[in-house]
Parts: sequence; structure tokens; C-alpha cells
Amino acid sequence: MKKKLGIFGVIGLALILSFGVPVQSNAATSDSGEEVLAQSKTIYYIDYLPGNVTPSPTYYYNKGGWKGTLSLNGYQYDGTRTIARYYGTVSCSGPCAMTSLEITDK
Repeated sequence: MKKKLGIFGVIGLALILSFGVPVQSNAATSDSGEEVLAQSKTIYYIDYLPGNVTPSPTYYYNKGGWKGTLSLNGYQYDGTRTIARYYGTVSCSGPCAMTSLEITDK
């Protein structure tokens, strides 16, 4: 019996980790008086810039209802373009798709 419970626990944990869990931050009140929970998630964003340039130290992310300012995490020139890596937390107060961690690029 303990073996079966252990297997279900491992499967449950794997499902939670693979689908992600929304992080609830602060609550706000909508116009109708209902409490709306804001959600946040971590974003790794890769931006490709033409030529050998110094990227901006911040990047304003606005995609799929998720918004926030990301910080430059590093960059490199590959011979034809500059690849900038940004990292940060974005938030959404409406219905947005949720994953625990998102890596995205242009």
C-alpha cells in the first residue's frame, strides 16, 4: 500500500512540475467588486539585434497579456548579429496562459 501511495506522489509531483503552478502575488478589485488575483512568472527572453551593437540594459516585455521589464543577463556577437539574453518576472492581471518558466525569442 505504501508503495502505491509513493508512486502516486511521484506522479503528482511530476505533473505539477511539468505544467507549472501559477504564482499568486497581490490581489486587486475589479470594477464589479470581485477580487482578481494577479499572477507572475519568470521569463528568459532572447533578442537578436543586427550587427555588433550594445543592447539596451532593459527590455519591456508585452506578449499574450504578460507585461514587465526584463534585465539584460548577457550578450554576445556571433559574427553577424548580437544575441541579447534578458531575464525577469512579468505579471498578468487578466486571463493569460500560465507556465512556470518561459523561454522565448523573436
